[in-house]
Amino acid sequence: MLQFTHPALIFGTLAFLVPLIIHLLNRQRFRRRQWAAMEFLLAAYKKQRRRVRTENLLLLLLRCLIPILLALAIARPLLKSAAGFVGLTGAAHHVLILDSTYSMGAEPAGTQSPFAQTKLLATRLLDRIAGRSGHKVSLIVAGVRPATPIVDDLNIARAKAQLAMLARPQDAASDLLPALRAAAELIDSGADPEYRVYLFTDLQTRALALDKLGDKPAPPAGVVDPTPASGDPAKASFEDNARDLIERLMKRAEVHLYDVGPRDSASRVDNLQIQSLGVVDSLVIAKVPVPVKVGLLNRASAARSVQVTLEIDGGSPARQQVQIEAGAELSVEFPVTFREVGLRTLKASIEGDGLEADDARYAVVPVRDRVRMLLVEGSEETEAPLQEASHLRAVLDPTGGEGPAELTPFAPRTIDAAQFWSSPEPLDAYDLIALCNVETIPPEVADRLKHALQAGSSLLVLLGNRVKPDAYNAQLHAAGTGPLPLQLGDAQGFISLGRDSYGTEILDSDHPVFADLSKEFRDVFQQIPIYKYVSSDAASLHKDARVLARLRDPRQSPLLVVGNYGEGKVAVLTTSLSRRPDRWNDLQIEMIAFQLLHPLARWLTVPMSNPYNSEVGGVLTTALREKPRDVAYLVAERAGAMRSPVPEDSRMLAGNRYSLPAWRDTGFAGLYVADMQVERDGVLTPRQIPFAVNVDPIEGALDYAAHSVIRDKLGIDKIHRDLPADANTPIDAGRSELGPLMLLATLIFLLSEAALARYVSTRRG
Repeated sequence: MLQFTHPALIFGTLAFLVPLIIHLLNRQRFRRRQWAAMEFLLAAYKKQRRRVRTENLLLLLLRCLIPILLALAIARPLLKSAAGFVGLTGAAHHVLILDSTYSMGAEPAGTQSPFAQTKLLATRLLDRIAGRSGHKVSLIVAGVRPATPIVDDLNIARAKAQLAMLARPQDAASDLLPALRAAAELIDSGADPEYRVYLFTDLQTRALALDKLGDKPAPPAGVVDPTPASGDPAKASFEDNARDLIERLMKRAEVHLYDVGPRDSASRVDNLQIQSLGVVDSLVIAKVPVPVKVGLLNRASAARSVQVTLEIDGGSPARQQVQIEAGAELSVEFPVTFREVGLRTLKASIEGDGLEADDARYAVVPVRDRVRMLLVEGSEETEAPLQEASHLRAVLDPTGGEGPAELTPFAPRTIDAAQFWSSPEPLDAYDLIALCNVETIPPEVADRLKHALQAGSSLLVLLGNRVKPDAYNAQLHAAGTGPLPLQLGDAQGFISLGRDSYGTEILDSDHPVFADLSKEFRDVFQQIPIYKYVSSDAASLHKDARVLARLRDPRQSPLLVVGNYGEGKVAVLTTSLSRRPDRWNDLQIEMIAFQLLHPLARWLTVPMSNPYNSEVGGVLTTALREKPRDVAYLVAERAGAMRSPVPEDSRMLAGNRYSLPAWRDTGFAGLYVADMQVERDGVLTPRQIPFAVNVDPIEGALDYAAHSVIRDKLGIDKIHRDLPADANTPIDAGRSELGPLMLLATLIFLLSEAALARYVSTRRG
């Protein structure tokens, strides 16, 4: 493809008309006069006419070509190859993509980080662009989200200033796909005749998302890929991978890649990282010892001795010195007792190495006083030992709240069904509500239950002989829209305590209810006789419901089903749990009841998710019972430790709760704190909510792709380590400048015309 640096000068080729006009004027006609002596001259002319005409045409051609070649040479023609990289000889739109994922901040001892090398090379590139007119610049920074500080700017000095202001790489565990997509959208929507893309990266495998290549599914038979020709990925059904985006860029731009990663093994970081931090028990009670585990991973090629430090709420640290082998994982355990309830913060750290962000890890742990439980007794038994709620209470709180804290995590309260139906008490004050053979659920009570579940409370339903399935189906199942995860049928089975019974089968042994139980208990549990049960329609199960155990009856009826509703969890046991003489099963055996109900109650009372722990790039928010006011966030120390107000207002959520205004600027790992005022009984009270933000441990795997892999998988042929030393040298030979060649041709044609004219005039003379 032939292009011109100064296309307007091409009109200078019209100067070839000057010799053409002179030639035509010299061909004017004269009157013919017969003259005897001319007969001899005419005969001689006719013999030489063809040669003279050829000489004249050749001279005319040379004289026309000379101004044409001279005008083209001044316009500076450039021959552009199909796949080559464009040099800096012609005006173009330059798009610089800077990798700012946190591997770019790795600093081996005595060397600069890849990001510092990127800024140096990009500044030198802008210096070369600044010396030429008509060039545009766009900067795209690939971090947590792609940022574009400069777009379509002719002011190269402003682009250099923005480049100099770029801070150290964020702790983002992201890839370059969003930045490549942003560059493709910028080019597709632009109207510049020429684009040049420069990608600066350390070639980390994760950043290039090489593992996603080949994962793009083919459209089903007869379905056309709806990605438009303009390449709008937001409207595409199939996400583009790195190769797709590079090919999309190459349709309109020259793509050039700079490798700023380690040049040899000596310049690589031997990374030792903390990859996990948390409590062993998800249900943390104040004054109850709980182990805190710190997970280490040594990605180096040699063993390391390291000191691990654990801080609780920024207090006095605990330390352990450990030895970890090369390539090994190690778990360091700290015994911790939280003395106060609320949200407690943890920080684990090790000595810093070349990759700073994963040398510390943070966690927020909700600590409770006790688990608040409401047990609703539905039977007509007057003797406490025979009441189902009393039996459940005896299993979960055998000391009646009088034992040590580690033996009394549950604080149950028992009421009868009549009190439950008539009391206006809000149910979201309880962590767990257990319906023990409760006959029916009035509509207003069902609404209170739904509000409590949406607010994060959990529900345990124990079915028995007094249960009216139609009432449960109407109020709690509600054709699949309510909290009950399945539709109930009639009671089925054999005579209570008779000779006939069903066994059970555990279907999900990995669920927390059964995961920590021994194989012996599971075998015993599956042999427990079940005489009667409330049948259910398995086809009516909610899509997120799970059957943990079922009966060995002909229909394989569900025995224990779990699901969720709003922020709360729901569990249904389709048979009763009692010591009555006509009991429906033998689950009342102390060992069985304890081993089943304790893990079930613990799982139900642990929230489905911990909104206080997030990854870099995540959004910080949670639900509050009181409306927050004057919210501001104290950002992490690595992000500057500044206090930033949030203009966004809170929203009303289901369950009479409020959303905390979100904070999205989580580009760095650390502890963030939401500072606010909440209204309690008409009085504004200060409150702080901590959040822990951590890097993705996978980002600490500093694996780099070879140039051959990049060429093969991404199709980028031009991979460089540096700019050419000569500022006037094109960066690549993909484009050839033909101006000097045409000047040389002009000189040759001038000499040829002069020589031919001399020869012709001499011969004719």
